[in-house]
Amino acid sequence: HKFEENGQNTLKIAEESVKLDSNQYNLDTLATILAEMGRFKEAIKTEKDAIKKMKPGNLKEESLKKIENWEQKLK
Repeated sequence: HKFEENGQNTLKIAEESVKLDSNQYNLDTLATILAEMGRFKEAIKTEKDAIKKMKPGNLKEESLKKIENWEQKLK
């Protein structure tokens, strides 16, 4: 799986992006990468942080669906 090979580099880049600007888009990207790596608890927390930065209606439904999906994977 190609993502696994580059996962750590991708994660580092996403973490740096959040350090530079913790906007909803960078947080969402980081959350998605964490989920791809099977780190669902961290992904959920990060996506919730992204939602807090969103304007009303701004991709919130999509983010809530992601969280619901990741919570299912924790069970």
